[in-house]
Amino acid sequence: MQEELFLKVLNMSITGSAVILCVVLMRFLLRRAPKVFSYALWSVVLFRLVCPFSFESALSLLPVNPEPIPHRIVYAAVPQIQTGITAVDRVVSSSLPGATPYASVNPLQIWVFLGSLLWIMGIAVLLLYSVFSLLSLKKRLKDALHDKENIYLCDSLDTPFVMGVLGPRIYLPASLSGAEKEYILLHEQTHIRRFDHVVKILSFFVLCIHWFNPLVWAAFFLSGRDMEMSCDEAVIRKLGHEVKKDYSSSLLSLATGRPIVGGTPLAFGEGDTRGRIMNVLNYKKPGFRVLLFAFLAVFILGMGMMANPKAGENFTAAVYRVDEILYSAPQYSFAYTTDSAPQYNISSDYVLFRKEVSDQDWVMLGSLYEYPLSRQEQYGLFDPLNNKAHENLDKVKTIYRADLKDENQTLILVMEQKNGHVLLAHGYDHPGNPRVRWLFHLDKVVEPDANGQAGQVKPQDDRAAGTTEAEPMAKEQDPLEKAVSAAILQHNRSEYTGGDFSAQAHTTLATETGESVTGSGIGTVTVYAMALYMEFGYRGGGLSETGGSHMPVALTFEVEDKNTYRLMEYWTPQDGAGYGPSIREKFPEKIAGGALDTQKYIQAHVMACYEQAIAYGQVDVGGEIAGLIETICSSPAHMSNPGAYIDAHPLEYRTLVYYGSYTLEYCFDLFAQGGQRGLEGHIMAAACRDIMMAKGASFDDMLYNTGQDWYDSIKDWAVPS
Repeated sequence: MQEELFLKVLNMSITGSAVILCVVLMRFLLRRAPKVFSYALWSVVLFRLVCPFSFESALSLLPVNPEPIPHRIVYAAVPQIQTGITAVDRVVSSSLPGATPYASVNPLQIWVFLGSLLWIMGIAVLLLYSVFSLLSLKKRLKDALHDKENIYLCDSLDTPFVMGVLGPRIYLPASLSGAEKEYILLHEQTHIRRFDHVVKILSFFVLCIHWFNPLVWAAFFLSGRDMEMSCDEAVIRKLGHEVKKDYSSSLLSLATGRPIVGGTPLAFGEGDTRGRIMNVLNYKKPGFRVLLFAFLAVFILGMGMMANPKAGENFTAAVYRVDEILYSAPQYSFAYTTDSAPQYNISSDYVLFRKEVSDQDWVMLGSLYEYPLSRQEQYGLFDPLNNKAHENLDKVKTIYRADLKDENQTLILVMEQKNGHVLLAHGYDHPGNPRVRWLFHLDKVVEPDANGQAGQVKPQDDRAAGTTEAEPMAKEQDPLEKAVSAAILQHNRSEYTGGDFSAQAHTTLATETGESVTGSGIGTVTVYAMALYMEFGYRGGGLSETGGSHMPVALTFEVEDKNTYRLMEYWTPQDGAGYGPSIREKFPEKIAGGALDTQKYIQAHVMACYEQAIAYGQVDVGGEIAGLIETICSSPAHMSNPGAYIDAHPLEYRTLVYYGSYTLEYCFDLFAQGGQRGLEGHIMAAACRDIMMAKGASFDDMLYNTGQDWYDSIKDWAVPS
């Protein structure tokens, strides 16, 4: 609560700073106009520094985002501020510390907490100083004599002032002459009539809240000067211009060169005597044009600065199709047409999903976070930049990047244009040379419903060009997939012995068809896949690995009919130095790179094999999982970072993840009961997250204080498979 309030005040202070600078500029332009107009402008600053919300208008003149610091910034993996000024955003955001994986507290959380403590201490110091100043002043006024009504005379005073709120009193030096007393008394009564004494108190308390902002201090003193000068002008208008010299003499006689009540908000005196005298002597009755210009300027600037910029059409919570391909890199121009391009779904919480034309389900790509780029940096993503892309980039207002968390350096940018239209750029973020391959113009095809949702979307396995077995109870597969599974098991069983159960998992990378070799079939099909074979033993009611292999394979089948496949060749890569070259020679060029990357599939494959083995042996893994979590949490006892416990027990944590859906079911049952806010909750959340990511899920870039908080944020769709 304390930190949230501090961030809200920071946002108001940043917005208020922009308004202060605009008021100072307008104040200079209005220097020949009556000071009442300059004084009125400070009310806009006061509004911005006090009120955390405002109305929206297309006529807003506010140059910055009214909420530049997102309220969840302390949980972001890549903290970003969003002032709306790209240069400022880039410099400040780059200096913010990123989140620490598995840490119980992020560095930025510590910064904000310490900053909030310092902020509260500063407020307390100013308020205490004000109280002591007020008590000291009251001590000086104990001998003041009542003159009449609310007027008091005091021998120890050198300058007049107003003190109090509901029943304000005017304190005057006893040494004032009759004429001086008339002028000064009228001045102080004007203050009271305009409620300046209340405004001054409110301004002081706002200063206490924003004490860390030097522009607020400047605004406090400048608004005080404008208050006094506008009050002087009101007196001159009432008494006539012939009293200007006598009135100025009165001000000069009361000048002390030092503030009497500078830190006391319940009493405020006069200041800047020289400036006030010059203003009085130079004051002339303004002409109609000056008054009209000043009034319009104050009204336009005031309304423009009080209003927040009108939000464009909300591009979230909607499904989009590609209605125009604005740019394709020359070497990829054949890849997509508007009919074959994917659909995209942006959820109300800024998560991006994609669905290929051939798919039935949406695939979660990742959370969107603001990603400021200068116009030149945007242009530099295209080689070459065509006219359509150039024209559309010039209309871009805000850019978001998808947090994909992949190893392929994929770059996906969602660009919101000033007219509310949405662009999507897809490319690769090669170090030092990021490039966009396609720029799509998106058209909204599904509007959000009353709850702000664009349809039920759940994360799906990213199946590349094939299928991954990832269920403990295998789903009914098509005949070719069954043939591949059987071939992997049969081929490897002859090489590994001693296990009680053998399991396999594979991902099909591509298939090729050909003519029949024997003449008896209807053709051939070659399946290029990444295959894992594992053998397990069952001892003492537990489960253990006894052997296995993980490698790319090429299986050629004779297709005897649409449901019958006979294995003709089981190809495996050469050992040693010939491993990579043999794969490149055997596999189609477009998938050879993926076939060399065994790490991309290993975790999902191992989990699938473990789940098969557990189901076959009817292993009660509940106790095993509880024991693994207990072991991981046992040491190092002196550490507070959950990541340190995981690093100290890599084998136990790996096994916990390999139990896959069984670990999810066990942990989710505990999370559903609630209360998992300690170290065990962190360990369970980390394991569940790794398991689900291996199964194809993606998550936002926020970190959570407890494992229970993480579960509560994803439980609506996180159902164990």
